[in-house]
Amino acid sequence: MRNKDELTQLEYLGQKLAEQKPRLRDYALNLNANKVVAIDILLDLLPNSKQKKMLEKLREILIKQGEALYIMQSDIFTNLCIKVGSTIRRVKF
Repeated sequence: MRNKDELTQLEYLGQKLAEQKPRLRDYALNLNANKVVAIDILLDLLPNSKQKKMLEKLREILIKQGEALYIMQSDIFTNLCIKVGSTIRRVKF
């Protein structure tokens, strides 16, 4: 088990990484992350077009579905926490 300082530092580093690479938030806890990242690669390569807009919509759908699938497979405690709600704790050094 990690001590409180180590956990706080890990939480801080996770927040900083998510700020630097916002797309990572869409991959975390998402069972469709491999599909979403493949779409992200295509989106980076394509010029603005009808196909790009379709891929952006598909990306949104896969993110929602992947998060729901992850929650379905999560333990009861995780599901209860999600259902009841939570507060976001911001760690600063």
